[in-house]
Amino acid sequence: MDNNKKLIEIDEAMEQLKNELKKLQDLSGLLKSTSDSANAAIQAAEKVGSLISEIVDAINNLLQQGEQVFNEIQAVDFPKRLDKVDNSVAAISLGIQNILATCQSAIAKLDNLANAVSLNTQNIFADVEKNHLAGRFRTKLLWIIVVIQTATIAIYFLK
Repeated sequence: MDNNKKLIEIDEAMEQLKNELKKLQDLSGLLKSTSDSANAAIQAAEKVGSLISEIVDAINNLLQQGEQVFNEIQAVDFPKRLDKVDNSVAAISLGIQNILATCQSAIAKLDNLANAVSLNTQNIFADVEKNHLAGRFRTKLLWIIVVIQTATIAIYFLK
């Protein structure tokens, strides 16, 4: 029985070894799976790191461009530019005032000339009445006088 007992013990030991071997195989599979997961995580982390690096570079580029724009804005002398605009507006206003004064003067001269023409026409009508010139001749003479006066006004303004 001693042999039997030893065989049973050997079978039990073999069974234990098989169980331990199975555990080692399961553990080896888990280690391989964990290693694969870790490698995938490392690759994903490298991609994220690369993306973060690109984002940081883009942000730095944007900051540099923003700084350039800010420096350009700072370089503009707004008070001086505002003074130039103000001077331009003042010059335009002065020009408009001069044009208005010239127009008013021309209107006054035109009014004086029209009054003089009217007075001359009235004097001519009075002379015609005094001299008792007859109908058609008198009308023709008056038309000639009006044309001459109108031509005189036109020549005055064309100078």
